Amino acid sequence: MNKALKIVNFFQKNKIFVLFLFIILTSITELLLFTLLQPLLLYLSDISSTINLPYLESLIGKKSVDLKIFLIIFFLIFTLRASMAIMVSYKKHSLIEELHNLISSKIFSKYLSKDFQFYISNNSSSLTANIIFEVNKFCYYVIDAIIAIVAEGFLIIAIFIYLVTVYFEASLMLIASISLFFFIFNKYYKMNSTKMGQLKTIHDNKRLEDLQRSFYIIQNIKLDKLENFFSKRFKHNTEISSRSFFKLQFMGEIAKPIIEFASLIIISIVIFLFYIYFEASKEQIFLMMSLFFISLFRILPSCNKVFHNYNALKFHQASIGIIHSEIFNKKSTNKNFEFNRKSINEAINFNKSISLKDVSFSYDDSQK
Repeated sequence: MNKALKIVNFFQKNKIFVLFLFIILTSITELLLFTLLQPLLLYLSDISSTINLPYLESLIGKKSVDLKIFLIIFFLIFTLRASMAIMVSYKKHSLIEELHNLISSKIFSKYLSKDFQFYISNNSSSLTANIIFEVNKFCYYVIDAIIAIVAEGFLIIAIFIYLVTVYFEASLMLIASISLFFFIFNKYYKMNSTKMGQLKTIHDNKRLEDLQRSFYIIQNIKLDKLENFFSKRFKHNTEISSRSFFKLQFMGEIAKPIIEFASLIIISIVIFLFYIYFEASKEQIFLMMSLFFISLFRILPSCNKVFHNYNALKFHQASIGIIHSEIFNKKSTNKNFEFNRKSINEAINFNKSISLKDVSFSYDDSQK
C-alpha cells in the first residue's frame, strides 16, 4: 500500500487531502446520527418521558426536546450526511479519472523517450499491457480499494467510539472478539490473494501477447494450420486468469455471511454475559440489544467492504509494483513476479544456434 500511496501523492497530494477531509466529516455526521439513537429508544420504550440531547444544552440552554424538534434535527443531520457521502463519491471518482489520465500518459511518454535498444529488449505486448491493463487495475481497483478502506474504516471507528462511550465494558469485549476473528479470517486469505493476483497479471500479459502474435503472423497460421494450437494456448491463459478472479470474488462474497454469523454469536454472548453475571435489568438489556444490533447492521457492510477491498489490494499487488517501477524508474521488488516473467521470456526466446539437416528444395525442375 505504501507504493500505491507514493504514486498517488506524487500526482495529487491536495486532492487526496480534500477527499480525506470529506471522509472524516462524513464519519462525524454518522456519529451524530448514532448519538440520536439512544434518546429515541429510551423515549419510544417509555423508559424516559422526554427526549434528552445533552449536547443541545450548551447551544439552546436545554437538553430535552419534543418529538417534532427531534425529527427535524434527525432529518437535518441525515441530509448533511447524505450530502457529504455524495461529495466523497464525486471527489473519489474525479481523483481516479485524473490519475488514470496522468499515469497512462506519463508511462507512454516515458516509453516514447526510450532509445531503440529498449524496444529490442522489451516485448511490445508487455509495454502495451502496462499502459492499458496495469494502469486500469491500479486506478479502478487499487486506488478505489484504498479510498473505500479509509472511508469505511473511519465509519467503523466512529460507531465503535459511540458504543464505547455508552457501554464501555461490553463494547471492549465486542471489539476485542471481532478484531481477533478478523485477524484469523484475514490471515487465511492474505497469501492466496497475492498469489492469485500475480497469476492473473502474468496470464493477462500472455493473452495479450498471444493475440498480438496471432494477428501479426495470421498468414503463417493459416498456411501451417496452427489455428488449434493458438486457440488452445489462448484458452489456457484465459481460464487461469478467469479462475484467479473468480476465487477473489468468491472469497469476498462468502466473507459477508461468515462475518455476519460470527458477529451475531459474539454479540449474543456479550449480552448473555451481562444479563447473567452483571445482573443488568431488562430495560438495560433491551437498550443494549437495540443499539448493538442497529450498529451491527451498519458496521457489517462496512467490515465486508474493508475485507473485500483489502483482498483486492493483495490481489493487484503485482500491478502496484509494475506502476511504481515504471513511474519511478525502479525494478520491481516482487521476486515471484519477476521470476515468472523471466520464465515466460525464456520459454519463447532462444540463444543457441539452429541447425538444419537433410533439407531439400526444387528449382527449375531440378532437385538440390
